[in-house]
Formats: sequence, structure tokens, C-alpha cells
Amino acid sequence: MKLGLGLALLAGLALTVGLIAYQGAGEVFGTLSTLGWGLLPLVLVHAAQLLFCALGWRPLISRGAARPIFRLMRIRWIREGTNSLLPLGHIGGEIIGARMLAFQGLSGDRAGASVVVDLTTEVATQLLFTLAGLACLRAPTWAEAALPASPSASPVRRCCSRPSSSPSVWESSS
Repeated sequence: MKLGLGLALLAGLALTVGLIAYQGAGEVFGTLSTLGWGLLPLVLVHAAQLLFCALGWRPLISRGAARPIFRLMRIRWIREGTNSLLPLGHIGGEIIGARMLAFQGLSGDRAGASVVVDLTTEVATQLLFTLAGLACLRAPTWAEAALPASPSASPVRRCCSRPSSSPSVWESSS
């Protein structure tokens, strides 16, 4: 391990311990314990999302020799972390991702282009999910009609249906 990387690791660990001590270890771990096992599905869903993003990104950069998928997941994870944690206007992660690909032997043009195509695909996919969510909010009765009328489906039916007296999110309450 290079000396600079080791020092950065130690500085990150010291910062983490310092922040936990500053906020109060009991409060931090108490908050985590209230989540319990509910945190595990969130972590697994995000790991699956990173895997599928890396699988979608892989064909954009692989010419001949395929890149290891876990390396692409790591780059994707660093991109997201940079965009979330640093005040770089949500563009710094993409630059760092392209640079990491370039350091691994991919040409700068191809690395940058793959990041732009990946980001464009991500935005288009997010738009589709948003439209699907809005459609579900707008017309919850189609979900009711699709559910069977059996007693075992009643919790799902109650979750998807809206009481007839309450307005939808699109109707004004006045």
C-alpha cells in the first residue's frame, strides 16, 4: 500500500471516530440500533443498483478484454459518494470516474464518453421511474383492479387503495 493511501485511510478513520465522538457515540449507535435489520434491505437494494449500473456501463468501455465488474462497481460507488459528499455540483463524481478509468488504461476520450452516455442513460431511466410513480399516484384504482379479491390480499388492497372520501394528490383540498 502506498504511503499516501495509508495516510488518507488513517485520516478518514480518525475523522469518522472524531465525528462519532463529537455527536455522541450513544446517540449515533442508538439511532443505528433503531433501524435494526431494516437497514440490511436498503444496503442490499443499493448494492444491486450499483451492480446493474456497472453491468450497463461495462459494454460502453469494454473493447476486447472485459473489465472486472467489481472494479466498475467500485468506480461507480466512488462517483456516487463524491457527488453526495463533496460540494462539486454533482459533476465531480463523473470527472473522478472518468479519471479512474483513464488511470486503468482506457483512453481519456473513451472514458469521458462512457461516463456521459452512462449518466444520460441513468437520467433517462430515472425519468421512466418517475413517470411510472406519477402514474401510480394519479390512478391508484388500476392497482386495485389488478389485485385479487381474496382475503389474503386485503392488506395490499388497503395499501394501494385510497378512501373514497379523501382527495388524490392531484385534486385540490379546498
